Amino acid sequence: MLTIAGLSTASTLLTALLLHYNYDGKLLQEFQSKISTESHNVSLGLSNKLNQVTHQLKEISLDNSIRVTLMLEVDTQLEERLSAYQGYPENTDFFLWSSKSKNIAAATDPALTGFAQALINGEAGEGQAIRGDAGKF
Repeated sequence: MLTIAGLSTASTLLTALLLHYNYDGKLLQEFQSKISTESHNVSLGLSNKLNQVTHQLKEISLDNSIRVTLMLEVDTQLEERLSAYQGYPENTDFFLWSSKSKNIAAATDPALTGFAQALINGEAGEGQAIRGDAGKF
């Protein structure tokens, strides 16, 4: 009786070890493949977002009405003109910095003005991000 129990326990343990060894490698390989695919998708998404932001910044920088109103320091007109660029790309906000006054002249989201000015002045450290009430950083 003891021999039968011992043999059945040994065969069960041997089967479990073989299954563990076999599936452990497959699970690890599947996990690494999934991580690689997801990181590639995230990389493509970030690259696409960066290209959209770069394109939008180029459009803003080439907009002569923004340049002129920034030089004339007409803030209300500047905010109106900048609002045309609000919301594209999604969840992206822009601000205009006046080199004359060394201040933020306008922003697509006025709540960002203080944070952006702090970044420019070096008061907020590099790499810091603060989530606002609307869930934006």
